Amino acid sequence: MIYSIFSSLLLCCWAVTEVAVCYFLITGMSDLPEALSFLCAYGLSVLLVYLIVNGLIKHDRSLGKRMITEALMKFLVFLAVIPLIGPVLSLFIVLFFRLYPLYPVRTELFDRVDKDILVVLKEKYEGRAIPVLEAFLVRGMRGEHALRVISRVDEMEWTPMKSVILRSIIRTGFRQNVVLMAIDILTRKLDQILADISAAEDADNTDAETMRRLANLYHEISHLNLCDSIMKPFYQEKACKWAVRVFQQAYSEENALLCVRYLLEVGDASKARKIYEAMREKGNYFLPKWITYEFELALVSGEIASFNRIYQIIETVEEVYIPGKVKEAARTWKRVLTSAWL
Repeated sequence: MIYSIFSSLLLCCWAVTEVAVCYFLITGMSDLPEALSFLCAYGLSVLLVYLIVNGLIKHDRSLGKRMITEALMKFLVFLAVIPLIGPVLSLFIVLFFRLYPLYPVRTELFDRVDKDILVVLKEKYEGRAIPVLEAFLVRGMRGEHALRVISRVDEMEWTPMKSVILRSIIRTGFRQNVVLMAIDILTRKLDQILADISAAEDADNTDAETMRRLANLYHEISHLNLCDSIMKPFYQEKACKWAVRVFQQAYSEENALLCVRYLLEVGDASKARKIYEAMREKGNYFLPKWITYEFELALVSGEIASFNRIYQIIETVEEVYIPGKVKEAARTWKRVLTSAWL
């Protein structure tokens, strides 16, 4: 309430100074007092624009973090120096960012976002759709809306982002029932995986398929961020251990790919390279499956020649499918290496 009254007063004062500046520019300035009056009105107009913009940024933290960067702020100050039209444009740009719905729901971060979530958010936040993760941080959300949204999150397929949302609710939530629901969702998933691990490890016959499943289950705990950060290396090492065991027992390309992937995630590039080279010597090598790991091994080892060879393959080979993300990563690293060399 106080902020609204203060901002309205600032806007009224700014409008008066703009009218004064316009009057002096139209009628002209014939003597020194009129010139000084013009400069005072103009300087006051710029100062009021700065106060209004600063107040908007402090009142709307998302505006300051996402839109009004330091570079844009410098541009707005430079623009405000232009008499009459400059302060108007600077204020219009900031108000446009404030009033226009520039906070889209980042649906690409989720495997599935139910339409009901978007409806609830749009109704609650006056048509300005914001990311689901940030929705839980807004203390104005009513209890039924929070429960409805977290129930939709519970129905989503398990991804790392789902765990991030739930952990954010646990850390910053202020409604006890919502926090307890988030804890329960994480606990149920972790207990389910641990029960599967226990059943697989207690099996009488630990064959290659069982060991492969154990490796995937241990990796799933760390990949989905179901455990605390201090326990993540433990589960990653367990996943690598079972992946190496299944590769030693069943010497196949699929098991080798599993080993290399998990070893690279824990930073054991030397062991991953040995497995990769062993598979190449045996002839069990299919380019589309290995190109991503070849690319990463070349970068980790700092082998520029190998990287350039893989880059040429990625850019020129058309007979096989190479994921678009791999191509984009290769081009990005190529630019980085070229810039570093220059």
